[in-house]
Amino acid sequence: IARIDSGNALPESIRAICVGVTATSEQQSIAAVLKDSNAGHVLLGNVAGRHPAFSALRALASAVATLSGAGFGRLTEGANSAGAAIAGVLPHRGQNGASRADTGLNASEMLDTDLDAVLLLGVEPDQDMVDSDIVNKLASQDFVAALTCYDSPALREASDLMLPIGTFAESAGTYVNCEGRWQSYAGIANPVGESRPAWKVLRVLGNLIDLAGCDYETSEAVRDELRSQISDSSMTPQYNASESLPAVNGADKASSELDVPMYQIDGLVRRANALQLTPESRRTSGEGSKG
Repeated sequence: IARIDSGNALPESIRAICVGVTATSEQQSIAAVLKDSNAGHVLLGNVAGRHPAFSALRALASAVATLSGAGFGRLTEGANSAGAAIAGVLPHRGQNGASRADTGLNASEMLDTDLDAVLLLGVEPDQDMVDSDIVNKLASQDFVAALTCYDSPALREASDLMLPIGTFAESAGTYVNCEGRWQSYAGIANPVGESRPAWKVLRVLGNLIDLAGCDYETSEAVRDELRSQISDSSMTPQYNASESLPAVNGADKASSELDVPMYQIDGLVRRANALQLTPESRRTSGEGSKG
């Protein structure tokens, strides 16, 4: 693993990325510790996931894990990212990671494409997206509907229709964590005003446009059907490249653009005054700790 300059031990997919790179003595020491570990693991975090060169970072991290005999994985973006991936929401993957014959658009590609309609689910565009021009890009689309727990100037500018939904505490559902463990829960409060659980709003919208598969009465019915379809297979975080990745251009982004402070991660904590007054929140917002 320390012979990165020779390229002899490197997978074909990342050799172009590593041309001209020589491991430092410190990097060789880290590699030796990882290789000698009996339970080593290489994890990519959320900052890596938001980086423009994430594909290269993922391939390199996977190669490090493979060459050192360590495990490999990724900390997901959001509490139920693993569950969403298993359900088949990714543009290039179906249920349980199966490859799609027809690849769809990712979020960035959607924003740069003229679409007939855009549906936002629990997204505050000025807070939840890396693209700094996201509000203008959404506002330029023909029609944008937002299912949201909160009102905001950015959402009013970006969307044509806002439909109120409850928070996670006002709905039943299931999370799938990074370990693959399914955890179901029930709502502990009634939705406020005219808001409804997001899955029920989606079901009614599907009924209105005669979309198949929108006849569920409970969230448990959705969960049980999905689980029955994937119960005999398992997903793995192991990375297997099908082609060589080109060398990266060296472009980088400041960590402040990629990292999201812990009390800014979603609309609920962003509006929690007690959390915003903590030293940690003031530090990450640039105000500094006042004791």
